[in-house]
This record gives sequence, C-alpha cells and structure tokens, in this order.
Amino acid sequence: MFFNGYFEMKNEYGYALIKYNEEELDGLAYLGVITIEDEYQGMGFGGRLLEEVLDWAFESEYSKIIVHARPLVDDNRKEDLIRFYEKHGFKKSEDYVAFVGTYMEIDL
Repeated sequence: MFFNGYFEMKNEYGYALIKYNEEELDGLAYLGVITIEDEYQGMGFGGRLLEEVLDWAFESEYSKIIVHARPLVDDNRKEDLIRFYEKHGFKKSEDYVAFVGTYMEIDL
C-alpha cells in the first residue's frame, strides 16, 4: 500500500514501512520500520520480510536501501540487529552517522 511517500508491507507475521522519494533521495529508499509479532520472533520471519522489502525495492528500481539499526527497547540488542542486517547483505554506512544505533545500507 502506498501513501504520502511511504510504502507499507504487511503480512500475518510482521510489518515494514519504507520511505521513498525518487526526486529527493535519487534512487534511495529508507527502511523506517520493520517489526515482527512477538510469537514469530526468532523463527526467520524477520529475514523473510526483509527479503520481500529488498525484492520490492529492486523491482521498483531503487539503487540502495538505508536502515537505522537501533533497538527500541533494549540497547543490548544493537549487535544482534547489526548481525541481522549483515546476514542479508547490508554493511555499515560510511556516508551516514548516527548518535544512537548504526546506519546500514545495501546496494541493489
């Protein structure tokens, strides 16, 4: 579902919200939210949803996705988030700096 510069991807186990604006971001998409329902945590559903996001971005001809990897509740999980995104091809961004968390990116 598209609305006001956002694409919403939702299924029975999770939700993702991608911000896009080809004119301002020059082919970049920003993964603002990706969340998995508690009962599906740790079962691979987050990776599946992320792969759906990557497929959508590639098919939509975006060149890069950026995500701000930061835990919302438990800061001890920051390294888990970084490993999660790295497992799916993301790398730490050299162009974006965060005071909290880490910006990560993937070229499509």
